[in-house]
Amino acid sequence: MHKNSIKIFTIPIVCFLVLTGCTEEVVAPQIQENIIGTWALRSQSGSAPAICEGEILQFDNDGIAVSQCPEKQQVVVPYTAANNVLTFTETNVQYNIEKPSDTNLVLTGINVDRILKYGNQF
Repeated sequence: MHKNSIKIFTIPIVCFLVLTGCTEEVVAPQIQENIIGTWALRSQSGSAPAICEGEILQFDNDGIAVSQCPEKQQVVVPYTAANNVLTFTETNVQYNIEKPSDTNLVLTGINVDRILKYGNQF
């Protein structure tokens, strides 16, 4: 009779775990619409300039950024952008987002000493 009571308690627990543990909600990244597009690096400053000259940076609306340096392989990185803060999620590098015009984007490092100025790439 002890084995039956274990089965009675085990079966509902297993069913609960299967039904709740397998349903993982996918959360879409936060994306600030005004940075979506393709940008060309115009200038960089700060003590940590590590971005290549001539970089083309594309922000997609799915939370993926693609960086392309001349004669190098492209780098694909996930990002979030909300409340004028851009975060590259794999490295946690953060920038304040400024849009002085529709054709200019300025990223000022929060946790890295770097200022990146981009122009719209058509």
